[in-house]
Amino acid sequence: MKKPLCRYLRYLLFFCLLKAGDPINIDGSFEDWINIPVAYSDSQGDGILSDFSELKITYDDEFIFIYLSFHDGEFLFQDWNQFHLYIDADNDENTGYPIAGIGAELEWCFGCRSGFQYINDQEIVLVQNDINLRIGPTITSQEFEIAILRSSMALTMNNTHLLGEGRLVFFESEAHSDSLPDESGGVSFTIGTDNTTPVIPIPLEKIDELDIRIVSYNTLNEGILDPERESYFKRILQALDPDIIALQEHSDWNQIDEVIQSWFPGDVWHTSWTYRDLVILSKFPIINDANLINSDRTMCALLNTEQELGKNLLIINSHLSCCSNNEDRQQQVDEFLSVWRGWVLEDEGPFLLEKGTPFVHLGDFNFVGYRHQVETIRVGDIQDEDQYGSDFFPDWDSTGIV
Repeated sequence: MKKPLCRYLRYLLFFCLLKAGDPINIDGSFEDWINIPVAYSDSQGDGILSDFSELKITYDDEFIFIYLSFHDGEFLFQDWNQFHLYIDADNDENTGYPIAGIGAELEWCFGCRSGFQYINDQEIVLVQNDINLRIGPTITSQEFEIAILRSSMALTMNNTHLLGEGRLVFFESEAHSDSLPDESGGVSFTIGTDNTTPVIPIPLEKIDELDIRIVSYNTLNEGILDPERESYFKRILQALDPDIIALQEHSDWNQIDEVIQSWFPGDVWHTSWTYRDLVILSKFPIINDANLINSDRTMCALLNTEQELGKNLLIINSHLSCCSNNEDRQQQVDEFLSVWRGWVLEDEGPFLLEKGTPFVHLGDFNFVGYRHQVETIRVGDIQDEDQYGSDFFPDWDSTGIV
């Protein structure tokens, strides 16, 4: 597959000719960007609050994809910032909103979580779904990937234009902030008419009938029992046909096991539902279960999977504090790691756990803030060591969690 060819024109205009698209997964990992050339490299040290570094642009049949990195520091793209993206969808500086030498049809303020479409001297307020905006990662980072729907009203100028050639500008609106590019005129791009290789859908069927399928689901305030929503949950869960279901935000425990049993009458389901808003349902017998932290936001259940796996399986289910509660979230993962360290290293846990027991930690982690919370879970980097002890690698073989 041919790759984009990017070149620098007379120190005024940066141009990226996208000769063929590259489907990108917006997942907070950046391996699929490695072979995509840099469209613009911004100078280091020319920003005070933030310092842009590299920009890459590509596309597939549906989305335009943008990669952006910073020289220093970490940022949260959906909050705590005034980062603005402007896209000139028709490559005409005389239409749209005039800024930095382009005429932008789309303005998006990432920290505001809103934007504007500029068309026919009108400013139309946009929300995320209006442009099918996707951003990864959702935590603080030094690099980000963004997807915007090519056929959105803003980029097609109300379906009167096909996005082909355009220009874009990034900047932070605070005083002395950085801009990308430094020069007027934006970074130009051209989207080709080639068809990209479609992503192969993941089939619902198990690859191997012996596989164990696990579903984690935040049901939003016992939504699985809501008469207006129950049919949707039933359709989804029956299509997925899981062996283990972990629910969050489900604190009405009296009916849930009967409901799930009625949806899968050919199976026998076992239930652990004694901790806050966390439920584990399993086709495998539950040997033991326990609450793991004082806030009741993490629990576990040990399942009898000896016949299927040769060992029992531990399911850990978490629903950490949401939104801007970074301090509480960090405390909860610190506390969990201190309990888990005692279990793994000292055989001191809520119940007997055989060395090397396979485990899956899932749930609604609400990882929408500092990256350190993820690193605590993943590599055992405890923040409050005075309260919760020293760091340790949380896997049985003294490595981090993949």
